Amino acid sequence: DGYAFPLTLAGEGETLYVCRGGATRMAPVDKVAVAKGGVGAALTATRLPPTGFWSYARQDDQLSSGKLTSLRSLLIQELQQQYGREEIRLFQDATAIALGSDWEKQIQKALNASTFFIPIITPNFLQSEWCSREVELFLEREQALHKLYPNLSETSLIFPMLFIGVDDVEPENPAVLSALQKLQWFDFRQFRHRNYEDAD
Repeated sequence: DGYAFPLTLAGEGETLYVCRGGATRMAPVDKVAVAKGGVGAALTATRLPPTGFWSYARQDDQLSSGKLTSLRSLLIQELQQQYGREEIRLFQDATAIALGSDWEKQIQKALNASTFFIPIITPNFLQSEWCSREVELFLEREQALHKLYPNLSETSLIFPMLFIGVDDVEPENPAVLSALQKLQWFDFRQFRHRNYEDAD
């Protein structure tokens, strides 16, 4: 459906194209490549506000030495090149919520302002009550967006990324897992140990 975004892996001369169907294409590059179509193109087609939500289990970021935060930063850079001058925003609680703030209220506010949602699927994610709640809240938000923008494609605005296998995991909310399983997941497992923190 034209949903794709590129990620360049540092020092390896490769660009990984993350697509709605989970397909990948690796190719040598001299600089960061810009994919045709993708999240940026989808936003541009109806000129949705380029505001997303990065949904993840914070423990996964801590145990991977901040790789999820680094991946988010890289993705923002790539989407910005696709979309143009208007600033791409991709909410992450660790970077956007100030100390002393009502974090639950801030997360709900961010979800209500988001036009796309990227859940990072791991065992910790599926076993997190609040991560499950974030999915539920964005599913409601997605329905509202389709009513607000009648010309918006029926393609989901949720882009799950499988970071760690979850085959034997008992989810906190089976209904949430069922909803996510109806979507195409991009399988990032083979790339998660690569060096992409310092991508050019």
